[in-house]
Amino acid sequence: MMKETPADIETRDRVHAVTESQVRSILERVEVLEAEKKERTDAIKDVWSEAKGAGFDVPALKKVLAARKKDPDDMANERAMIEMYAEMLGVLA
Repeated sequence: MMKETPADIETRDRVHAVTESQVRSILERVEVLEAEKKERTDAIKDVWSEAKGAGFDVPALKKVLAARKKDPDDMANERAMIEMYAEMLGVLA
């Protein structure tokens, strides 16, 4: 085993300091983003509570929101399949 020179120790310490700084930076950025995510989640809950308080059917609104995110062709195909299956079972009679 080779003995570490003062230059080796200095290089190792510099690398360690940079790595520590990078790790700290990553963790701090994630912490900020997690806090922002919680704030947004809380804000979304408040909007759903407001909708419920105004008399809206929140589960139905959530389905409409999900549908708005879908491609119109995919949505049309999904509706057609639901209607077909429902008619088979006599649900939409």
